[in-house]
Amino acid sequence: MSGLREFVPPARRMAHILSEQKRREKINSGFEELKSVIPECAQNTDSKASILRKAVDRILELEDELRKYTDDFRYEPRDPVEHEE
Repeated sequence: MSGLREFVPPARRMAHILSEQKRREKINSGFEELKSVIPECAQNTDSKASILRKAVDRILELEDELRKYTDDFRYEPRDPVEHEE
């Protein structure tokens, strides 16, 4: 069918519109949550792409920090100290 649209019942069309709107709201809510937990985004009106980039950068920073702390505090068994009697 070139150029002709198939008839879609109004109820089905409305259901599609509402489900798409709900999907967008969930995505936008997720971006708002990301903005609230990423310090670099808290006061800005960044684009969604910028928010994602800053979130990835922050996650990588936190991973590096965690790696540093786990390396610093890694348990390494020592030879038992023998007590003199």
